[in-house]
Amino acid sequence: MVDREILLQKLNAYGLTPVARKWFSSYLTDRHQFIALDNVTSDSALVRHGVPQGSILGPLLFVIYINDLPLHVNGADLDLYADDTTLTLSADISAVDSLQDSLAASLKEIECWTHTNKLPLNEKKTKTLLVTGKRLGKKLPDGYNLSLKTMNGVSLEQVPSAKLLGGPQVY
Repeated sequence: MVDREILLQKLNAYGLTPVARKWFSSYLTDRHQFIALDNVTSDSALVRHGVPQGSILGPLLFVIYINDLPLHVNGADLDLYADDTTLTLSADISAVDSLQDSLAASLKEIECWTHTNKLPLNEKKTKTLLVTGKRLGKKLPDGYNLSLKTMNGVSLEQVPSAKLLGGPQVY
């Protein structure tokens, strides 16, 4: 969930005027939601976090919220698409072991950013994918696995293929 105060700080970093900041603060504050099903309506509940779903500004505000993430990850490429992030590193066959260390360091940087920005990493949806050419694939032991763990000690699943949102499927 997007933290309102952090979002307002990020908007300020983009040069938001005091009047615009007050407008955004008002836009994000004291919002209520309820559920209506058939002819039954739930009680209204205060929404303390997030951006208004279904609004024109919602996706833009979310992009502004996560836009600085790549600035906090060194030595890797980061591609953002909506709420999905792809971390890409490459290495020569002779540096496969250091690749794993670099991936672990980049993952830690991402996790630190998510903690600071109160936007937790979804460990169940976080996967690893090892893409190799035929020559490299033959030099790696059968079943070679990138043994990556999150800061919480959760082992990340290595998958044989992945659908990258906004791009082609990788095999």
